[in-house]
Amino acid sequence: MLRDFHENWAWFVIIGNGLAGLWSLAAHKMVALRSRALWWFIGLAELSVFVQVALGVALVNKYKLEFPQFQDRKSTRLNSSHEWISRM
Repeated sequence: MLRDFHENWAWFVIIGNGLAGLWSLAAHKMVALRSRALWWFIGLAELSVFVQVALGVALVNKYKLEFPQFQDRKSTRLNSSHEWISRM
């Protein structure tokens, strides 16, 4: 149940932030769209992100999920370029 809510809430987060961004861009051009409602909507969109993160943390703790291990690509690139430079 928690996972389903987390997955469905993600759509609310994505759509809400997209609409807040569009409204903000439009308000930049049209002064009439600049209102207190815009700031409340932005606050709601940001709060939805916080809720999404909290749900994700709850899922990880409840099901003891493992995080994927990411390779540090930057250090790999640096090491390969150092080898190439040192051969010169």
